[in-house]
Amino acid sequence: MQWLNTTDYTILEHVLFGTGCFLWVIAYGILIRNIIVFKRLEMPTIAGCGNFAWEFVYSWFIITDMGALMLWGYRAWFFLDIFIWAMLLKYGREDTFLPPLRRHFPIYAIALTVAFGAAYWLMKQAGYETSIGAVSAYLLNTVISVLYVVNFYRVRDRDHYSLAIAWLKFLGTGLISLFMVLHYPDTHFIHLLAAIITIYDAWYVSALHAHRRGVVIAYES
Repeated sequence: MQWLNTTDYTILEHVLFGTGCFLWVIAYGILIRNIIVFKRLEMPTIAGCGNFAWEFVYSWFIITDMGALMLWGYRAWFFLDIFIWAMLLKYGREDTFLPPLRRHFPIYAIALTVAFGAAYWLMKQAGYETSIGAVSAYLLNTVISVLYVVNFYRVRDRDHYSLAIAWLKFLGTGLISLFMVLHYPDTHFIHLLAAIITIYDAWYVSALHAHRRGVVIAYES
C-alpha cells in the first residue's frame, strides 16, 4: 500500500483529513491524562463504545483507500482508545441512569461495543458506506456532539470537562468536514450531519467558556 493515495485524493484533501485526525489524537492524549488525574471520564458511554468499535473495524478489517499514512492514523486512535475504553468500563457507570444497566455496566458497555462493530461491518457490506467509513463515522459523531451538550447541562460537576478537548474536537472534526465537502460534493447527507456536528460542537465550546468565566449554567435535576 502506498503512503498516500494521490490518485483519488488531492494533497489539500490529505492535509485537511490528516490534520483533523492528528488533532483528535491530541484530544485522546489529553483525555487519557484527565482520566488518570480526575478518575472520571467525560466521554459519554455511546461515544466510548462507538468510537472503539469503529476504530477496531476500520483499523484491521475494512482498510481505507487513502493510503498507509491515514490507516496508521486510524490505528493510532485505536491504540489510544484501548485505555480509554478500559477506563469506560471502570468509570462509565455514572453516565447511565437506568438501574439494570448501572448494575451490569461492563456487560452493557461490551455488548454495545460489539453491536456498534457489527453495525459498521454490515453497513459496509450492504453498500451504505464510503471507502473510508465516512457515513458511520458522521452518524456516530452527530450523536456524540449532541450528547456532549446534553451531558454538560445535565451534570452538576463540570470541572473535569476539558476546554482543550472541546476545541480539538471542534477543530479536528471541522477540518475533516471540509474534506468531506471537497471529496463528496454530492453526498448531502454527510454535509447535513457535518452541519449539525459543527453547531453542537460550537455550542459545547461556548458553554464551557461560559462555565470557565463563572457564568451560571442551568442544571435540571
